Amino acid sequence: MKWTESNIKLLIKKYPNTDNQELADFFGCAVTSLYVKASKLGIKKSPDFISKTLRKNGLNQRKNKIESKKRTESASADRLKALELREDEILKWLSENQPSHPDYDNKIRELNIVQTKIYIATYEPPTRETSGIKEHSIPKHLK
Repeated sequence: MKWTESNIKLLIKKYPNTDNQELADFFGCAVTSLYVKASKLGIKKSPDFISKTLRKNGLNQRKNKIESKKRTESASADRLKALELREDEILKWLSENQPSHPDYDNKIRELNIVQTKIYIATYEPPTRETSGIKEHSIPKHLK
């Protein structure tokens, strides 16, 4: 992009308090071109703009993390439900068929896999409260 004198004046005026993508769209150039020109001119973002942007980005990141966690928890709950349903189906099949059935061993293997996946999905590491370790029995240097 060829920077005209009027565009340079406008950039100097707007750059400190305006989003770079917004400026790039306005000037019809790439954001990197905007960075380079601002750097050559020695102009920087204002402390107020930086503070607002960081605060806004921080809130967005927290919001995204919360939404991501909700999606993950929902997907995990759906997956666990599907595994439990499959476990019930296999147990029912096993109760209705004899060990001599040709698929019996395969069903036992599948049941082991499904139950392992359920265990992994529901595993929670022990805490001091659930492990039976009493506070006073832990050496001071390990607390």
